[in-house]
Amino acid sequence: MPDHSNGIDTILQQIKKSLDAGLFYPALALCLSLPEICSRMEQEDIISGGSKNHYIRWFDEYLGPKYDGLSGEDCYYLRCGIAHNAKASHRNIKYSRVIFSFHPTSMVHNCILHDVLCLDCTTFCDDMICAVREWQKLNSDNATVKGHLASLITLRENGLSPYVVGIPIIA
Repeated sequence: MPDHSNGIDTILQQIKKSLDAGLFYPALALCLSLPEICSRMEQEDIISGGSKNHYIRWFDEYLGPKYDGLSGEDCYYLRCGIAHNAKASHRNIKYSRVIFSFHPTSMVHNCILHDVLCLDCTTFCDDMICAVREWQKLNSDNATVKGHLASLITLRENGLSPYVVGIPIIA
């Protein structure tokens, strides 16, 4: 098992592995966290409030151009609905619900049927991964981002000294 020094890469790899294994819910839930994770790493104080605005800005900048029907604000509330209530809806989204297809022969993506937004789960996750990769390139010299990357949860093959040494852990 490799030791991953970049927690973002670990997260992206785990999303891809989840999709490959047909584990769409965990892949989607983790994907919807990425704008928050990335936008917060741009902030000096990663603990401070204001995550909603950072999330919306990040989504609108990196994914907004691909998604006419999904704003950063809608995606933020979709994340809230899925993460906190296990629902693909939220009172603040402009749609009655969002549905995700995942059948390989049915490509329903980025379209609106009545008051429902239809997205293909794999395509959405792949687009999010590409957006994060673009963000990584643009922030490769950002000292604040670099500092936060070192503390992200990641796979550590030999533990995390001085706490646990000699066995693989996630820390």
